[in-house]
Amino acid sequence: MGNDLPASSADDHSKGDSTPRKRWGIEGQKLLNLLSLVLAVLVPLASAFIIFGRMEANIENLQQNITEIKENVESVREEVISAKEDVNLVRAELEDDTKDLWIHVSELEGKNSIPVELLAMMSSFQQRVMQDYGVLDQYSTSGIAVDTASYILYSPKDSEVKYTAEDVAQKKLLLPYKDNGRECFFYGQLDEKGNWDGDCIINIYRDKKLELVTEANYDGGVLKTFRQAFPGRLNGGRDIWYFSSRTMERGYTCGETWDYFSAGDYPQRFAYEDVTAGNIMDIGRLELEVCGLLEGYYNGNTSGGRFNDGSGEAYMVKYFEDGTVRTLYVGMFENGFPEDSTDHSWLIGRSDRDGVYSYYKGPFKGGHPSIRPDVPNAGHYWDIGVSQEKINQFLEGRTFDCDLAW
Repeated sequence: MGNDLPASSADDHSKGDSTPRKRWGIEGQKLLNLLSLVLAVLVPLASAFIIFGRMEANIENLQQNITEIKENVESVREEVISAKEDVNLVRAELEDDTKDLWIHVSELEGKNSIPVELLAMMSSFQQRVMQDYGVLDQYSTSGIAVDTASYILYSPKDSEVKYTAEDVAQKKLLLPYKDNGRECFFYGQLDEKGNWDGDCIINIYRDKKLELVTEANYDGGVLKTFRQAFPGRLNGGRDIWYFSSRTMERGYTCGETWDYFSAGDYPQRFAYEDVTAGNIMDIGRLELEVCGLLEGYYNGNTSGGRFNDGSGEAYMVKYFEDGTVRTLYVGMFENGFPEDSTDHSWLIGRSDRDGVYSYYKGPFKGGHPSIRPDVPNAGHYWDIGVSQEKINQFLEGRTFDCDLAW
């Protein structure tokens, strides 16, 4: 029994051995709790730093974008300012044009011209007007002026009231007169030297239908350009309106002529004695009134009222009513027709809309190829049944101021 430990001693030993562990467990738990708390604070904080770093980068990008937007807005603002300036400039130009238009309208109404009802032309002056404006596609370009001291106009109510060329210089004159059953209406002016000057126009009616419109532009008596329109008829009986626009050269004119299928006559819509300048028909308005589809087109020189061009570069196109090409001729013209003995002129054409195109290059006489396609050696001049690709090759390198639909 002496070797046995007292129960109390055993219990005490046991207690003495377990107390440090328990203390470590409590302290360790506190440490772990503290560590967890620190981590709980540090992890979100670190995340916040990362987020803030990203936000800072995003803010920098945003600031850069804002800067770019500001620059773009400034650029747009400058463009808007520039556009406003352009609009203001256009508005000012339109206002000026409107003022000019109203001035022109005033002239057309006779407010700035001698009253038309008081005027008639002396016979010599009337002949001069007809000579310079009443002939188809040919003009006197000598530049001879009207004697400024001579009487050219008078009052039909009182023949003693007369006007010299000097009296009416630089005034728009609206002058009706009659010539061989036609009613004619001239609207134009003379300069201080008695020369035709600026834009002048004449309308001629026969049987109450418009027969001729001539617009001419003069500079001190020198004819620069002119335009004409007049009705006609093809050999087949179809009615046509011819329109031309030409520039004066030495001894000839150059320019274009359009032949339109007629959409009808243009009637005289006013009485001779009631004419005003507003009744004067110009080429542009007439074209809208009477023109159908294009029947023909000529580009080249004219003289004596005929197509005359020895350059070899003139051309004429004739069309079917569906707008496709019937004939294209390129070469020389004489007295209105293709005429060439050099073998350099050529044409592409077909006789009807369902036929094939043929190509011919060689001499022409009286408007027709001199070599028939059915004679021996015709293959040297003719190519029958040419394709669109072949036509394109023939046209390559050339420019035509009209539509060419094949």
